[in-house]
Amino acid sequence: MNCPTCGQAVLTGTRFCGNCGTELASEVEEDEEEQRPPLPDTGTILDSEPVPYLLVTTGPGRGQTFELRGEVRIGRSRTSAITLTDGKVSRSHARLDPVRTTYILTDLGSANGTFVNGVRITQPVRLRDGDSLQFGDTQLVFHTLPSPHSPQADQVAGYPPPSTPAARPRPAPSNYPLPANKSGKLPSWAWIGCAILIVVITLMVIVALTTGILIGQGLGGG
Repeated sequence: MNCPTCGQAVLTGTRFCGNCGTELASEVEEDEEEQRPPLPDTGTILDSEPVPYLLVTTGPGRGQTFELRGEVRIGRSRTSAITLTDGKVSRSHARLDPVRTTYILTDLGSANGTFVNGVRITQPVRLRDGDSLQFGDTQLVFHTLPSPHSPQADQVAGYPPPSTPAARPRPAPSNYPLPANKSGKLPSWAWIGCAILIVVITLMVIVALTTGILIGQGLGGG
């Protein structure tokens, strides 16, 4: 069947359109119900999908969370699945209906209205993760991730952190002594060479002086 508002194809028996949120007929013909094959008995299956929840951010019960499973009624009445102790909330204020991975919010004719992201709704609205809901003076945030207090969140929190590659060990400093020419002192052979050079220069100077004296004497004698 198709949605009479937007024309989106929906399964027979679906209460709300998953595209626009329009409420659909919920009656299913008996012959179609009889033609459905029986479901196989697969035993108990643990629900591993994230459970949407509401977190109270303003008003009575601030910080409280409400996990959403199936149809959920919100109001001041103690018979409501989510009871809000707010004087401006009607006894039967609003209703949440599951559609795929989210919920459809419908106001049930409340006195002070139902607001989504600050806008009063007049028809069913499909919620998205992070939407802000207001009933009276109470504000809640709709989340599709696991509740911080749910077993799924504890299981996720218990996962070990990703391993960090170990740092490579630095090589140990070498114990070998530095070469003599890098220690800041001249080697002994350099000192010997300098001494020899000084001696040679001194001898050359003496020879030159002696030769000059002899030549001068010879010229004077002649």
